[in-house]
Amino acid sequence: AGHIDPRMLDRVPLVAKLTHQSRKGSVTFPFGWESTGTRNLLILLGPVLDRLAVGGVLVIDEIDASLHPR
Repeated sequence: AGHIDPRMLDRVPLVAKLTHQSRKGSVTFPFGWESTGTRNLLILLGPVLDRLAVGGVLVIDEIDASLHPR
């Protein structure tokens, strides 16, 4: 694996890809191909994991409306 100089991180395009696995194999999708609900859930995961790691309170109002906006 190559080494990336931390000073260059703002110049490196970061692309999130998600792999879906089943008995038939796996397929990798770009983040933008995921459903709105999946993307929103993954975006919420950062603050949730942070609160679990450091403690504190995280309030999410109307989570169902946040995951699947109309």
